[in-house]
Amino acid sequence: MTDRAKFDDLPTIVINAIEDKIGPIRTVEAVPGDRPGFAARIYAGEDDVFLKAVPALSPAAEVYRREEWTASHLHPPIPPEGPLRPPAPAPRLLWSTVAGGWLILAFELINDHARHADLRPGSPDLPAVLDVVERLYTALTPSPLPDQEPAVEYVSRVMASHWHLVTDAQRALFTSAVGACKDQYLDGDTLLPGTLGASNMLIKDGQAHVVDWSEALCGPAWINAAMLGPCLIAAGHSPEQAEAVLSAATAWMDAPADGVAGLAAVRVLPLLHQIHAGPVERRKAAARKADAHWQWAAHMLGMSLPAGCEGR
Repeated sequence: MTDRAKFDDLPTIVINAIEDKIGPIRTVEAVPGDRPGFAARIYAGEDDVFLKAVPALSPAAEVYRREEWTASHLHPPIPPEGPLRPPAPAPRLLWSTVAGGWLILAFELINDHARHADLRPGSPDLPAVLDVVERLYTALTPSPLPDQEPAVEYVSRVMASHWHLVTDAQRALFTSAVGACKDQYLDGDTLLPGTLGASNMLIKDGQAHVVDWSEALCGPAWINAAMLGPCLIAAGHSPEQAEAVLSAATAWMDAPADGVAGLAAVRVLPLLHQIHAGPVERRKAAARKADAHWQWAAHMLGMSLPAGCEGR
């Protein structure tokens, strides 16, 4: 995990700006994570919030701004004649501001014993996870967000940055998977979180809530289901079991096997970067995730997993 800023590290002007919005702060529960900045559940006199903050001139601030922009469109105002679409299964962005050189984002707090989704075989959370895939589709199609990065551009960007990290042993599977994924497979008008897995789904009262929209894309709804495949494998499912779980999702019915394989192969690339250049303490976890993506790609192509595709 990245060393996050502590509450006591925040400038007084930042703390004052927060208290101007939510009242005197009673309790701060820091939240660990991989990104620089500050993140915590904050309990205050007038309101409880999940709060993120980062120095506005930090390189990491761009990620926070992307999340602010996306989150501000997830819950459009309800028109006088009533809702046009169901609510997005995501926390609301309550407010954002810049104070003391820090960008501050305050979100609705999904609390009361909320926890990250359990994706292991037999988990009671799996129905809620599949349900949130359906809710993401109905709430965010067509996308309420103008000018969001299309999935095909995301694939091109990641390929341009990291394809050279694929080893000779991995190249045959990678080339087969990416070559089979046609651009038209990635066309669609659903707003996608960009990442969907246990780490960004909170379960509360039997429902899943999707947090962290900083990597949002626009594309076909099947991508949400396809991204869960490697997560299910990493949690203990075989590729066959993962596909069987996903078969209950309507979005999976439209998933082209070649497109799923190609997307899995592309999403290996940032993981390979973490394995080779990321913080040492995160490399084993990245290798496990990469292994799951290789397994998923090979399964969708009907191939055996080649030696050398174990995430190393």
